[in-house]
Amino acid sequence: MASSLAGARVAVIGGDSRQLSVAEALAAEGALVATYGLPSRPGVLRPVSTLRAAMEEAVAVVLPISGVSSEGRVTTLPSQPPIRLEEEFWQNLSSSTLILAGSLPEEAKRRIAEGGHRFVEYAEIDEIAILNSIPTAEGALQLAMEALPITIHGACVFILGFGRVGLTTARLFHAVGAETWVVADRPALLARAYEMGCRAVTFAGLAKEIHRADLVVNTVPARVLSAETIALTKPGVYIIDLASAPGGVDFQAAQDLGRRAVHALGLPGRVAPETAGRILSNTLPALIAGELAKKEG
Repeated sequence: MASSLAGARVAVIGGDSRQLSVAEALAAEGALVATYGLPSRPGVLRPVSTLRAAMEEAVAVVLPISGVSSEGRVTTLPSQPPIRLEEEFWQNLSSSTLILAGSLPEEAKRRIAEGGHRFVEYAEIDEIAILNSIPTAEGALQLAMEALPITIHGACVFILGFGRVGLTTARLFHAVGAETWVVADRPALLARAYEMGCRAVTFAGLAKEIHRADLVVNTVPARVLSAETIALTKPGVYIIDLASAPGGVDFQAAQDLGRRAVHALGLPGRVAPETAGRILSNTLPALIAGELAKKEG
């Protein structure tokens, strides 16, 4: 049975080695894949020299899981030319083109709506987000081990948020012997944290307990670690923000108070690019085929 992607023209734009894995998986399904802003790799891909050439007759455009910035910038490797979603991009889209990105800023969504295009923000799809939480959590553990002068075993670690990334991160730190605190508000999440052997506290109660922390890991994409709360931490605390931009930490306050803080975006592609690429290449071709089939139906 022929693949539903056979003969479909797909543009894969920007990103890193994960995007190359996606491009190769699409080509393996019979898609005619043009790549732009990615290094060459021997095989059946068609690297092109301009954004316009990549998008020519494309029924789908795949942008990186790292998404598009509020200024329209697309993540690229340092060796590649910068890419921005400017007029050239929008003018070369047909009304039926499917756009896929990890996330999109409001301005891009507005342009999509004006042009009648369809889009999918795939970073929040469960089968991608849950699997991506594994290298994200491992990357956070790696950063903590490199930065702290103590072992993670016995360290006091606060995990802010208990969604897909927070749960995996809490489980990993608890497994290696950290005194793990989960910060969440929903009673069901607090109960789950207790069941896992973690200590649990609400965000309202965080200020009373944060002085204990050797490490704080935020997973909430909203300002949950304010200047007032950071001021209550011990001087040697290390703060890792895993949340998407702009994050949930007042980084200026952390700097002013002499607290070390890092916004650790894109950890899967940095610490486990092969695994991270496989997660996307195993899911995006079927996702694209399904979305294209909806249009035909």
